[in-house]
Amino acid sequence: MRLSCSQAFIEKFEKDVQAFLDNIVTMDETVVAYHTPETKDMSKQLVKKGSPGPVKCKSQESCLKQMVLAFFDNKGLIYTNIVPMGTTVNADCIVSVLNDFFKRMRQKRPAKLKIGFLFHMDNAPIHTDRKVVDFWPPRM
Repeated sequence: MRLSCSQAFIEKFEKDVQAFLDNIVTMDETVVAYHTPETKDMSKQLVKKGSPGPVKCKSQESCLKQMVLAFFDNKGLIYTNIVPMGTTVNADCIVSVLNDFFKRMRQKRPAKLKIGFLFHMDNAPIHTDRKVVDFWPPRM
C-alpha cells in the first residue's frame, strides 16, 4: 500500500510540482506547556537608592500541558483544535476533530474540497485505527 501510494505521489510530483504541493493538507499534533518565563523587563521594580532589590523566587515550569491538533497547507493554517484537558485522544476524538476540520475546510478552502486533496498525518497507531480509516472513503 505504501509503495503504490509513494509511486503515485512521485508521478503527480513529476507531472506538476506546484499543483502537487498545492494539493497537500497536513495534520500534526503537539503538546503545549503552560509556562511563560518572566522577561527582564517584566521583573523590573523601582526601589529606593541603596536598598536591596526584591527577593525573587526560583521559577519552576508548570506541569500543565495541553494537546493541540493543527491542520495546514502551503497557504497556512486551516484549523486548530485545542484538546480539552483530561480528554483522551482516541479514535472517537480524532473522528470528531476531523469532522470539525471539514467544516472549517468548507469555509477556508472550498475549492480544495471540490477538487480533492492529499491528506497527510503521521502513522501513529491512533491514526490507523479502524474508526479513523473508515471515516475517509465517503468524504474523499
